Parts: sequence; structure tokens; C-alpha cells
Amino acid sequence: MSKSLQDLGPLELDALRELGNIGAGHAASALSRMLGATVTIDVPRVSVVSVERVPELLGGPEAVMAGVYMRVFGDVPCRILCFFPEESVQGLLDLLMPSAGLRAEGLDAAAQSALKELGNILGCNYLNAAARFLGLQLIPSVPALAVDMVGGIITEAVVDMGEREMDAVFIENQFRARGIPPVSGHLILIPEAGAAEALLKALMRQSGA
Repeated sequence: MSKSLQDLGPLELDALRELGNIGAGHAASALSRMLGATVTIDVPRVSVVSVERVPELLGGPEAVMAGVYMRVFGDVPCRILCFFPEESVQGLLDLLMPSAGLRAEGLDAAAQSALKELGNILGCNYLNAAARFLGLQLIPSVPALAVDMVGGIITEAVVDMGEREMDAVFIENQFRARGIPPVSGHLILIPEAGAAEALLKALMRQSGA
């Protein structure tokens, strides 16, 4: 019987949370370098949930968010989604493009590119932390952006993954920088078939279990 992320014990969960802390620190440093200003990320909240619960945790399937999507290849094939609530998008653009505004008709090409780059930085720094911390090879694809209802974005991301029950690593982040309100961002990692067991083994190895 294959194992799932729900089989993580206390030591493995601690290792997963430590991985979240390392990834957040790397992402904050990368954003600070890119922006030339100090960006901090609060200690992230890391949990394991079923994919079915993710829309509920993000405000419901009809909540509108900006979602950055990447496929990950290598030792743990998975999907990564970075979600930014609609009310946080202007704060994010204030960070990334201080002279830009969110237009009534939506995001222009420059704003879309900036949000994709933010998702790329967040996702890739967590991946790099996981690769070093767990001794894995993880290779991300080019990011894609969608601004839509959460339920639709997740369905599109996992449509080719089959009807099996899927677990996700759910990471809640809070960005802080001088001059703007705190900005929320959520990172969801969804392992493909068989990859959850590979991730579980790596976490067990790291925790000494």
C-alpha cells in the first residue's frame, strides 16, 4: 500500500516545518535583493491537507485570486501553486512596481510579469531549500499566471493527475516591507502519483526516523 503525506509522524512534520522556515528565509533574502529594500516573511504556517480542502482554506472555491503555477520535475514530481488574494495584489504590485497601479480593467502585461516573477521567486526558493535540506533534485518549469476563482485554478492544475485522492503541503506566508500593509501569499505543493512516498522517505531520512 502506497503511503501519503498524511502518514507523516511528529518528527517528519517538524522537518517539513523547518523546511518551510528555510524556504521563507531564502525567499525573503531573494526579494530583498531584487527590490533593494528589506522584505521579511513571518514564520510560515505549514500543514498537510487534502487537495479538496485547499479552496476552503483560501476563502472558498469562488474566491478570486492571482495564482502562479509551476510543474516540478525530478525526484519528487509535483505541482506548485502560489496564490495571492485579490486584496493583496495591489500591495504586491506596490512592492514590485511602486509606480504602477492596478487598473480597473485588470493587470497589464508588466504587472502580470511581475506577479509571475514573485511566484517564481517564492516557489523556486522553497524548492531550492527542499533540494538542499532533503538531498533531492527538483527542477521547476517556467511559471504561468491565472487570475480566476480558486476552484477553477486548482482544477486546471490537477486535471491530468487522475481521480486519486491527493494530499498537499499548504504553506501560509505573510510578507512585510516598509510602507505597505502586510501581504498574504499561500504556497501549495501537490505531489504527483508516487511522489508523496518519495517525499515522505526523504523527510524520514532527514528526521532520523
